[in-house]
Amino acid sequence: MKPAEKPARKRVISRKTAGSTGSETVLGIIKKHKKGIDVSQLKAKTGFNDKKIRNIVHRASKQGKIKRIGRGLYVMA
Repeated sequence: MKPAEKPARKRVISRKTAGSTGSETVLGIIKKHKKGIDVSQLKAKTGFNDKKIRNIVHRASKQGKIKRIGRGLYVMA
């Protein structure tokens, strides 16, 4: 007699939820600050390193999502 076989387990695949990417996180914070926010404040709020924030800001400004209003100050476009 064979022992009863256990059914195969289904693998759970996690999916990213809205607002979970680095870009969406940074853009959400910039959106909340109507007068503008600088890179050092973004760094403190997100915990991301300097290079990651600068890359996100550069890409977003190139796409027209944010604009620079002063030296290092960014707001939503």
